[in-house]
Amino acid sequence: MDPDISKLADDVERLRTSDRTTPEAEEEAREHLDEVRQEYEQLRGDSAYRQHVLRYIQEERESFQDGEREKPLCGCRIRCPVKRGRIPARVRKADSIEEGIHAYQERHSEAIVLLEAKEDWIEKKARVRKALSDAKAALKRSNWNEREQPNPS
Repeated sequence: MDPDISKLADDVERLRTSDRTTPEAEEEAREHLDEVRQEYEQLRGDSAYRQHVLRYIQEERESFQDGEREKPLCGCRIRCPVKRGRIPARVRKADSIEEGIHAYQERHSEAIVLLEAKEDWIEKKARVRKALSDAKAALKRSNWNEREQPNPS
């Protein structure tokens, strides 16, 4: 998982379990997190990016076959793996999916769905990062405001 997202998630969990967190802040944080819970789960795991790329290719292939997507997955004339809803072997066998996509695009630049999958991954990470940041900010405000309150004893 992205180290920034992992750190934000740890920070949010630490703040959520703080004695100073108000129920209102907890609720606000939960709302932010609920918006991206499914996407957050999809970002976890060693092969999360690979699974994302495969799922994206397959969903877009289905959309193309159903007539919901106008652009073909790949602009080549041959029957390539991308058009069959698969991750090309060159991409799978690379040290990382990212490197594999880059190498594949150098020789097969028509496989636009691979770039779309990458962009979708980046956008997904940005949405999760923003929700975690917003949740963290709400919890920090709660903890900060609690510290500013005079002690009644």
